[in-house]
Amino acid sequence: MLQNRALFWVGLLIYTASFALFWGGCRVPGCGPSRGYLAAFFALALPLEENPFSVPWLFHDMIFEYVALVISGWINPVFLIVVALMLRGGYQRTEAILKVFVLLMIPFGWVVFYRYSFYPREGHFLWILGMVLALFSFQVRPEQYSMARF
Repeated sequence: MLQNRALFWVGLLIYTASFALFWGGCRVPGCGPSRGYLAAFFALALPLEENPFSVPWLFHDMIFEYVALVISGWINPVFLIVVALMLRGGYQRTEAILKVFVLLMIPFGWVVFYRYSFYPREGHFLWILGMVLALFSFQVRPEQYSMARF
């Protein structure tokens, strides 16, 4: 159990550190990489600033891309809710459902990557790794993978 708790905290550390790294780059000339905390902020704030019912809308005729951006913006808040539930304990069913939601939300960020000619960098990969380690650290029982069984 102590190993699982350490894995959980290592996952949270990797997740947190990923925000200081470059999340992705841009294939468009003149567009440089940006830090993960900026990507998280804009993914959450941009859909809230835009009115999807206005005519000069940023996402005009791109409803799927808009929904993908909204979903990808909510990955971090949902992840933090799951972490809070895990630390509090006693909410196994809710945790399990939200863990699956977090995993299902990640590919929507890739839609945004593709649509706007971005490519993932080290921060994005560490962000996913940190979330997976933190979310599923208590699912791994070290004794089931010991060499004594073989």
